[in-house]
Amino acid sequence: MIDIDAAAERMFAALKAHEHKPLLSAEGELSLADAYAIQKQLVEQLMSVDQKGGFKAALSNPAAQANVGVEEPVFGVLLAGGARHPGAIIANHEFHRAVVETEIGYRIGQTVTAPVTEDSVWDHIGQVMPMIELADPGFASGGRMTAMDLVSGNSAAAGYIAGTATDRPGSLDDFPVRLHRDGEQISEGNGADAMGSQMFAVCWLINKSLSEGYTLTPGQILMTGSLGQPQPALPGHYVGDFGDFGQIEFKIEG
Repeated sequence: MIDIDAAAERMFAALKAHEHKPLLSAEGELSLADAYAIQKQLVEQLMSVDQKGGFKAALSNPAAQANVGVEEPVFGVLLAGGARHPGAIIANHEFHRAVVETEIGYRIGQTVTAPVTEDSVWDHIGQVMPMIELADPGFASGGRMTAMDLVSGNSAAAGYIAGTATDRPGSLDDFPVRLHRDGEQISEGNGADAMGSQMFAVCWLINKSLSEGYTLTPGQILMTGSLGQPQPALPGHYVGDFGDFGQIEFKIEG
Protein backbone atom coordinates (compact mmCIF):
# COMPACT_ATOMS: atom_id res chain seq x y z
CA MET A 1 0.00 0.00 0.00
CA ILE A 2 1.48 3.32 -1.09
CA ASP A 3 1.56 6.20 1.41
CA ILE A 4 -0.06 8.96 -0.68
CA ASP A 5 1.30 11.86 1.38
CA ALA A 6 4.85 10.51 1.46
CA ALA A 7 4.80 9.70 -2.26
CA ALA A 8 3.71 13.23 -3.16
CA GLU A 9 6.44 14.67 -0.93
CA ARG A 10 9.05 12.54 -2.69
CA MET A 11 7.80 13.59 -6.12
CA PHE A 12 7.95 17.25 -5.12
CA ALA A 13 11.43 16.90 -3.64
CA ALA A 14 12.68 15.24 -6.83
CA LEU A 15 11.27 18.01 -9.01
CA LYS A 16 12.74 20.76 -6.83
CA ALA A 17 16.16 19.10 -6.88
CA HIS A 18 15.95 18.30 -10.62
CA GLU A 19 16.40 14.62 -9.80
CA HIS A 20 14.65 11.60 -11.27
CA LYS A 21 11.18 10.96 -9.90
CA PRO A 22 10.63 7.77 -7.88
CA LEU A 23 9.13 4.87 -9.82
CA LEU A 24 6.38 4.16 -7.33
CA SER A 25 4.92 1.11 -9.07
CA ALA A 26 8.14 -0.76 -8.30
CA GLU A 27 7.59 -0.21 -4.57
CA GLY A 28 4.06 -1.53 -4.08
CA GLU A 29 0.54 -1.75 -5.40
CA LEU A 30 -0.56 1.51 -7.01
CA SER A 31 -4.01 2.08 -8.50
CA LEU A 32 -4.96 4.82 -10.94
CA ALA A 33 -7.01 6.44 -8.16
CA ASP A 34 -3.91 6.42 -5.94
CA ALA A 35 -1.90 7.96 -8.76
CA TYR A 36 -4.35 10.83 -9.21
CA ALA A 37 -4.39 11.43 -5.44
CA ILE A 38 -0.60 11.68 -5.47
CA GLN A 39 -0.73 13.99 -8.49
CA LYS A 40 -3.27 16.25 -6.79
CA GLN A 41 -1.06 16.66 -3.72
CA LEU A 42 2.01 17.15 -5.89
CA VAL A 43 0.28 19.93 -7.83
CA GLU A 44 -0.80 21.60 -4.58
CA GLN A 45 2.84 21.63 -3.47
CA LEU A 46 4.00 22.92 -6.84
CA MET A 47 1.61 25.84 -6.46
CA SER A 48 3.89 27.09 -3.67
CA VAL A 49 6.55 27.83 -6.30
CA ASP A 50 4.54 28.21 -9.53
CA GLN A 51 1.02 28.75 -10.90
CA LYS A 52 -1.36 26.62 -12.94
CA GLY A 53 -0.99 27.32 -16.64
CA GLY A 54 -3.67 24.89 -17.77
CA PHE A 55 -4.28 21.19 -18.27
CA LYS A 56 -3.03 18.46 -20.58
CA ALA A 57 -4.11 15.08 -21.90
CA ALA A 58 -1.57 12.29 -22.28
CA LEU A 59 -1.81 8.76 -23.70
CA SER A 60 -4.37 10.15 -26.13
CA ASN A 61 -4.22 7.25 -28.60
CA PRO A 62 -4.54 3.46 -28.20
CA ALA A 63 -0.90 2.69 -29.04
CA ALA A 64 0.41 4.99 -26.30
CA GLN A 65 -2.10 3.54 -23.84
CA ALA A 66 -1.08 -0.04 -24.64
CA ASN A 67 2.57 0.79 -23.97
CA VAL A 68 1.79 1.50 -20.32
CA GLY A 69 -1.09 -0.87 -19.72
CA VAL A 70 -4.25 1.26 -19.73
CA GLU A 71 -7.22 1.71 -22.03
CA GLU A 72 -7.93 5.39 -21.47
CA PRO A 73 -6.18 8.76 -21.70
CA VAL A 74 -4.72 10.38 -18.61
CA PHE A 75 -4.57 13.93 -17.35
CA GLY A 76 -2.02 16.36 -15.92
CA VAL A 77 -1.67 19.99 -14.88
CA LEU A 78 0.45 22.45 -16.87
CA LEU A 79 2.57 24.87 -14.88
CA ALA A 80 2.85 28.49 -15.96
CA GLY A 81 6.61 28.25 -15.54
CA GLY A 82 6.77 25.65 -18.30
CA ALA A 83 5.72 28.14 -21.00
CA ARG A 84 8.28 29.04 -23.67
CA HIS A 85 7.94 31.47 -26.56
CA PRO A 86 8.18 30.67 -30.29
CA GLY A 87 11.80 31.07 -31.33
CA ALA A 88 13.04 29.96 -27.92
CA ILE A 89 16.44 28.35 -27.47
CA ILE A 90 15.87 25.50 -25.04
CA ALA A 91 18.64 23.82 -23.07
CA ASN A 92 18.34 20.04 -23.07
CA HIS A 93 19.72 19.85 -19.54
CA GLU A 94 16.49 21.41 -18.27
CA PHE A 95 14.90 17.98 -18.79
CA HIS A 96 15.71 14.34 -18.13
CA ARG A 97 14.44 12.54 -21.25
CA ALA A 98 12.11 14.96 -22.98
CA VAL A 99 10.17 14.27 -26.15
CA VAL A 100 8.84 16.83 -28.63
CA GLU A 101 5.16 16.63 -29.55
CA THR A 102 3.00 18.63 -31.96
CA GLU A 103 -0.42 19.37 -30.48
CA ILE A 104 -3.43 21.67 -30.62
CA GLY A 105 -4.13 24.00 -27.71
CA TYR A 106 -7.24 25.82 -26.54
CA ARG A 107 -7.29 28.93 -24.36
CA ILE A 108 -10.19 29.16 -21.91
CA GLY A 109 -12.31 32.27 -22.49
CA GLN A 110 -15.08 31.73 -19.93
CA THR A 111 -14.82 30.01 -16.56
CA VAL A 112 -15.87 26.35 -16.61
CA THR A 113 -17.47 24.86 -13.50
CA ALA A 114 -19.82 22.23 -15.00
CA PRO A 115 -19.30 19.44 -17.55
CA VAL A 116 -19.38 20.38 -21.23
CA THR A 117 -20.54 18.67 -24.41
CA GLU A 118 -19.40 19.12 -27.99
CA ASP A 119 -22.37 21.45 -28.46
CA SER A 120 -21.55 23.66 -25.46
CA VAL A 121 -17.76 23.60 -25.29
CA TRP A 122 -17.25 26.58 -27.63
CA ASP A 123 -19.07 28.78 -25.13
CA HIS A 124 -15.96 28.45 -22.97
CA ILE A 125 -13.15 28.43 -25.55
CA GLY A 126 -11.63 31.81 -26.31
CA GLN A 127 -8.90 30.88 -28.80
CA VAL A 128 -7.25 27.93 -30.51
CA MET A 129 -3.55 27.67 -31.31
CA PRO A 130 -0.87 25.29 -32.56
CA MET A 131 1.27 23.95 -29.73
CA ILE A 132 4.56 22.22 -29.12
CA GLU A 133 4.92 20.17 -25.97
CA LEU A 134 8.24 19.21 -24.40
CA ALA A 135 6.97 16.28 -22.36
CA ASP A 136 9.29 14.75 -19.77
CA PRO A 137 8.16 11.82 -17.61
CA GLY A 138 11.24 12.41 -15.46
CA PHE A 139 12.01 8.82 -14.47
CA ALA A 140 15.42 7.17 -14.68
CA SER A 141 16.04 4.83 -17.59
CA GLY A 142 16.02 1.12 -16.84
CA GLY A 143 12.76 0.79 -14.91
CA ARG A 144 9.39 0.07 -16.50
CA MET A 145 7.08 3.07 -16.23
CA THR A 146 3.38 2.29 -15.83
CA ALA A 147 0.46 4.62 -16.44
CA MET A 148 0.19 4.98 -12.67
CA ASP A 149 3.78 6.22 -12.48
CA LEU A 150 3.13 8.67 -15.30
CA VAL A 151 0.03 10.09 -13.60
CA SER A 152 1.69 10.26 -10.18
CA GLY A 153 4.44 12.43 -11.64
CA ASN A 154 1.90 14.78 -13.29
CA SER A 155 1.70 13.06 -16.66
CA ALA A 156 5.05 14.29 -18.02
CA ALA A 157 4.04 17.98 -17.83
CA ALA A 158 7.19 20.03 -18.40
CA GLY A 159 7.55 22.61 -21.20
CA TYR A 160 5.25 23.93 -23.91
CA ILE A 161 5.18 26.56 -26.66
CA ALA A 162 1.99 28.22 -27.89
CA GLY A 163 1.82 29.49 -31.46
CA THR A 164 -0.30 32.29 -32.88
CA ALA A 165 -3.90 32.00 -31.69
CA THR A 166 -7.06 32.27 -33.75
CA ASP A 167 -10.66 32.61 -32.63
CA ARG A 168 -12.09 29.51 -34.27
CA PRO A 169 -10.62 27.77 -37.30
CA GLY A 170 -12.42 25.27 -39.51
CA SER A 171 -12.13 21.53 -39.02
CA LEU A 172 -9.40 20.70 -36.53
CA ASP A 173 -9.31 17.00 -37.33
CA ASP A 174 -8.22 16.88 -40.97
CA PHE A 175 -5.34 19.27 -41.50
CA PRO A 176 -1.84 17.74 -41.60
CA VAL A 177 0.72 18.51 -38.91
CA ARG A 178 4.42 17.94 -39.55
CA LEU A 179 7.52 18.27 -37.39
CA HIS A 180 10.95 18.97 -38.90
CA ARG A 181 14.37 18.90 -37.27
CA ASP A 182 17.24 20.52 -39.18
CA GLY A 183 15.17 20.40 -42.36
CA GLU A 184 14.22 16.72 -42.12
CA GLN A 185 10.62 15.67 -41.52
CA ILE A 186 10.53 13.45 -38.43
CA SER A 187 6.80 13.22 -37.65
CA GLU A 188 3.47 13.64 -39.39
CA GLY A 189 -0.06 13.48 -38.06
CA ASN A 190 -3.39 15.27 -37.96
CA GLY A 191 -5.84 16.61 -35.42
CA ALA A 192 -7.77 13.35 -35.19
CA ASP A 193 -4.72 11.58 -33.73
CA ALA A 194 -5.82 12.80 -30.30
CA MET A 195 -8.69 10.53 -29.21
CA GLY A 196 -10.06 10.39 -32.76
CA SER A 197 -11.55 13.90 -32.64
CA GLN A 198 -10.40 17.25 -31.32
CA MET A 199 -13.85 18.12 -30.00
CA PHE A 200 -14.11 14.81 -28.17
CA ALA A 201 -10.59 15.33 -26.78
CA VAL A 202 -11.14 18.87 -25.51
CA CYS A 203 -14.44 17.89 -23.89
CA TRP A 204 -12.79 14.88 -22.26
CA LEU A 205 -9.98 17.06 -20.92
CA ILE A 206 -12.31 19.73 -19.53
CA ASN A 207 -14.58 17.18 -17.90
CA LYS A 208 -11.66 15.19 -16.48
CA SER A 209 -10.17 18.39 -15.03
CA LEU A 210 -13.50 19.17 -13.37
CA SER A 211 -13.81 15.63 -12.01
CA GLU A 212 -10.40 16.00 -10.36
CA GLY A 213 -11.63 19.07 -8.50
CA TYR A 214 -10.29 21.88 -10.67
CA THR A 215 -12.07 24.96 -12.00
CA LEU A 216 -10.97 26.12 -15.44
CA THR A 217 -10.44 29.86 -15.63
CA PRO A 218 -9.85 32.37 -18.46
CA GLY A 219 -6.35 32.31 -19.90
CA GLN A 220 -5.60 28.71 -18.99
CA ILE A 221 -4.46 26.45 -21.83
CA LEU A 222 -5.74 22.99 -22.70
CA MET A 223 -3.50 20.59 -24.65
CA THR A 224 -5.33 17.59 -26.09
CA GLY A 225 -2.47 15.21 -26.90
CA SER A 226 0.18 14.32 -29.42
CA LEU A 227 -0.45 14.51 -33.18
CA GLY A 228 1.95 12.17 -34.94
CA GLN A 229 4.78 10.40 -33.16
CA PRO A 230 6.56 11.97 -30.15
CA GLN A 231 10.23 12.51 -30.98
CA PRO A 232 13.30 12.50 -28.71
CA ALA A 233 14.32 16.07 -27.87
CA LEU A 234 17.65 15.94 -29.68
CA PRO A 235 19.65 19.10 -30.34
CA GLY A 236 18.62 20.92 -33.50
CA HIS A 237 16.43 23.52 -35.14
CA TYR A 238 12.77 22.50 -35.07
CA VAL A 239 9.79 23.64 -37.12
CA GLY A 240 6.29 22.50 -36.27
CA ASP A 241 4.28 23.04 -39.47
CA PHE A 242 0.53 23.24 -38.91
CA GLY A 243 -0.35 24.28 -42.47
CA ASP A 244 -2.75 27.24 -42.61
CA PHE A 245 -2.77 27.18 -38.80
CA GLY A 246 0.83 28.47 -38.74
CA GLN A 247 4.30 27.33 -37.71
CA ILE A 248 6.29 27.18 -34.48
CA GLU A 249 10.08 27.34 -34.62
CA PHE A 250 12.51 26.72 -31.76
CA LYS A 251 15.94 25.28 -31.05
CA ILE A 252 17.17 22.68 -28.61
CA GLU A 253 20.80 22.90 -27.53
CA GLY A 254 23.05 20.75 -25.37
